Amino acid sequence: MNTIRTIARFGSIVCLLNAMFWISTAHAQQSNAAPSADQEFFDAIKKGDSMRVAELLKQQPALIKARYKNGITPVWFAVYAKHPEIAESFIATGIELNIFEAVATRRIDLVRELLKKDPAKSRAQGRRLNHRLVP
Repeated sequence: MNTIRTIARFGSIVCLLNAMFWISTAHAQQSNAAPSADQEFFDAIKKGDSMRVAELLKQQPALIKARYKNGITPVWFAVYAKHPEIAESFIATGIELNIFEAVATRRIDLVRELLKKDPAKSRAQGRRLNHRLVP
């Protein structure tokens, strides 16, 4: 029962992140400078351009570890941009998902495994995340 409650809490956090992501995206300012590789990568994800995403990753494999505003990973970004197929392509590369990415991609078995493996770390990640959400 505690596992289900914990999963529900993480689901709530993911929903809050989703709201925070779209609010920050709506208020983001456009820059006149040429977009950075990271920005181009996240723009391609947002547009759902899986061919461009794959091309950019081939050119710069380190982009898989890039972070969007507020520390959002490419997997989270793809899920929230409503392009789960792109998130799945990232996961297929063998990256290790954190607890929040596991929740966002509905990998309940992985969530349980991560909670069993190191519950203190999962709670600590949740506290850090909550501090980012609170203004």
